Amino acid sequence: MRTASRSGNPAALIRSLDQARDLAAVLQALAAAVDEQLAAQAVRIVVWTDEETLLWSPGTTAGVLPDDVAAMLQARLGNEVRSVVAMERRPGDPSHDAAVAALGSGCVVPVALDGRILAAIGCSLPAHAGAPGVAEVEFFDTLAALAASALRRVMHERAARHMAGRLEHTERLLAETRECLVERDRLAGLGELLADVAHELGTPIGCITANVGPLDDTLRRMGPTCPDVARARSLVAVIARGAERAAAGLCDLRQAARGPGLAAPPVDVHDAIELALRLLAHRWPSRITVARHFGSLPRLAVDPIQLNQVLMNLLANAGDAIADRGSVCIRTRTSADAAVIEVEDDGAGIMPEHLPHVFEPFFTTKDAQRGTGLGLAISHRIVELHGGRLTVASDVGRGTVFRMTFPHPR
Repeated sequence: MRTASRSGNPAALIRSLDQARDLAAVLQALAAAVDEQLAAQAVRIVVWTDEETLLWSPGTTAGVLPDDVAAMLQARLGNEVRSVVAMERRPGDPSHDAAVAALGSGCVVPVALDGRILAAIGCSLPAHAGAPGVAEVEFFDTLAALAASALRRVMHERAARHMAGRLEHTERLLAETRECLVERDRLAGLGELLADVAHELGTPIGCITANVGPLDDTLRRMGPTCPDVARARSLVAVIARGAERAAAGLCDLRQAARGPGLAAPPVDVHDAIELALRLLAHRWPSRITVARHFGSLPRLAVDPIQLNQVLMNLLANAGDAIADRGSVCIRTRTSADAAVIEVEDDGAGIMPEHLPHVFEPFFTTKDAQRGTGLGLAISHRIVELHGGRLTVASDVGRGTVFRMTFPHPR
């Protein structure tokens, strides 16, 4: 059986600790050094991080030590630096025994830096070895000093990676918000343009609408004396129908162009869906069948222009997903705590590897002329800003369904 080394090999330990790139590698190097120098048994290491207390042993993944056990262990160790603490069970003291059980009965080496305990290395020496001698204590002192330096380094690197991750997440949120603001400004400018166009067209269309009736009455009265009156009246009827369609289209443009108000009234979702369908009708002449399965929905406290933007994005994507002929189904219903709106198509579907990325800014499977990858990202953000959720499910070759849920108005 091995006996404790009187000289130790700190240079080898320093090299292995310097090569350790993460916490697990540092702990493995420390355990290997204890085993190599002292032939110790049941090596366990507790590490206090800023977020939690970890318990590790060779061949296992670090687990989280309960807070009460971690506090008892830390109280037992105090602020002793580079010293060996004997850990023995105390009959009738369950909390102390739980702390002892974490590291085992035997020697415990506190690893401290600047008066703060970073870790504790526990081990059981062979039965024949007796109490730690001078050589073992010297080794423990060296081990604690090297461990403190290595743990501080990997903790700093771990904190830096965590901060880098948070910074990346924040930058991503800022980029998404910036794109939302750019899109909102673009829509505001487009709304002003549409309002101007509607105003300019509204006067002549209103003039036509107002005069087709009197014109038809005049032609009707001229009937007995004018041989072509029947043909003229049929042309007037065509003009009247065209003017009515143009007037309805202008009404839709005005509604779509209306900017968000400070206190917009609750929105009828079904009216918003019909408006979006009318505005997209030119893209689906006759190749797409639209099915409506509307349930009973309360009016929602949402911004009407933003809801219209989301609906048009979802419906446009549904139409684009259908290569030739197909159908789009729109369903609405209420659940226990939310209003649910679904847009489903029977198009090509979304590949499984693409599905997790559909709401990411600039992600698109369309060519550059057909998509920028912002529509779904902005729609997702709009729904979230209204306290709702936008999710997607897809089956390749069978179609895709986007589901919006909005909380019931209070």
